Amino acid sequence: MRLTANLYFLASRQGQRLPTVIMSHGWGGTAAFLEPQARAFAAAGYFVVAFDYRGWGESDSRVILTGPAPDAARRDGPRFTAEVLEVREVVDPLEQAEDIFNVIQFPRYAPVDDVAGAKGCAMLFIAAEHEELFSNQEHPALAHQRAAGPKRYVVTPRITHYGIYGEAREQATQLAIDWFDQHLKL
Repeated sequence: MRLTANLYFLASRQGQRLPTVIMSHGWGGTAAFLEPQARAFAAAGYFVVAFDYRGWGESDSRVILTGPAPDAARRDGPRFTAEVLEVREVVDPLEQAEDIFNVIQFPRYAPVDDVAGAKGCAMLFIAAEHEELFSNQEHPALAHQRAAGPKRYVVTPRITHYGIYGEAREQATQLAIDWFDQHLKL
């Protein structure tokens, strides 16, 4: 379930490692209510993450079917259209604690920093030549450089980020199959 968060920090401190404060609202509140405090902490030099618990504010929530699901013949694979009821604004302390842990594990999620720890793991990096969402040098190229196991870095020509799912799908799929055949099959 996607949690929505607002990030606060001074623009002059962008790119710097900052002490982090995670703000979660009380029962019945949302991250929007925390904006004044979040801005004050950011002005004091902190990186602030103010988030909405699942089912609150802008975060996703659970949904339940209000009737039977369509039979398999009327489905598009695992997808189907149905009427649902969104379950929102339910106070569940255990789920809220889990949401806090997930937010903490996120500011820590740095696969480029952690890739060297996957020793002996064969890694294939397929980058888009015209990547527009991320820097190839700061992400796949750097991860490839740091990878300890068997590795390969491929730049797919003439595509943007989402081209890997469209015009370069077959090429990327074959690259992956060849890589897996070489490193996963005995």
